[in-house]
Amino acid sequence: MTWFGIQFIEEINLAPAMLLDKGTARIDSVSSCRNHRTVIHHSRNGEYGIGTTRILLDQWLLDCALESGSKIIYGCNVRDFSKKDDIFNVCGYKCKTLVMATGARGYIDDSMRCVLTEQSMGISAQIEGQSSLNENCVHFWFFDQSNDYFWAIPTGNKRWNIGVWFQSLKHNSMKSFYNYKTIYIDSCFSFYEYISKPRGAFCGNIDLSRNLPQNCYGIGDFAGHTNPLTGEGISRAIQSAILFSNNQMH
Repeated sequence: MTWFGIQFIEEINLAPAMLLDKGTARIDSVSSCRNHRTVIHHSRNGEYGIGTTRILLDQWLLDCALESGSKIIYGCNVRDFSKKDDIFNVCGYKCKTLVMATGARGYIDDSMRCVLTEQSMGISAQIEGQSSLNENCVHFWFFDQSNDYFWAIPTGNKRWNIGVWFQSLKHNSMKSFYNYKTIYIDSCFSFYEYISKPRGAFCGNIDLSRNLPQNCYGIGDFAGHTNPLTGEGISRAIQSAILFSNNQMH
């Protein structure tokens, strides 16, 4: 979570700095390597980022929602919804307005699945081990002249999120992940083990919320705010929810 996202959350009176007490990493610099030249950008004026796992982040956001009075319903496997006479039906719960967190795939009609091939794509994994990398720095290694890159983000307690981002969908993308991992990660770690194996997902650089029916709104990855090129997907997904809420109140 970048300083950009932290500011958004603080503006709605939440304290993301509390995550630092849960074993996450405080990020104070970003290292970018392109054409064998490394540039390090240091935070300033008290700015910082937070390197965390999704489990910790999601649990903290859930706790904040519960404290604000939200009702959480468990045990519902939501695969689809229906609409009749302007009433939505989701697992038996009915409403006139529906807000969807559109997720890593977006919500589109089956006939438009080809749109997903236009999305950028990321593959990530979680590892733990001894490393020579700065544990308070996000590391990017850019490929040749393209904007594609491999990343390593500390998440605290010698744990790292590592991954690769492709501007467009590529064949043999998983093979490419392992090849780049060997180049950029294996040389920096004396030992590591996987906490979670690599898996891929599309990134929300194309707004798919326009495909939702009337009175159904999309927030999150595919709500038209995500900019995966800057590595701020989570921050922008949260921003989309805050902007939506502000617009509804006005």
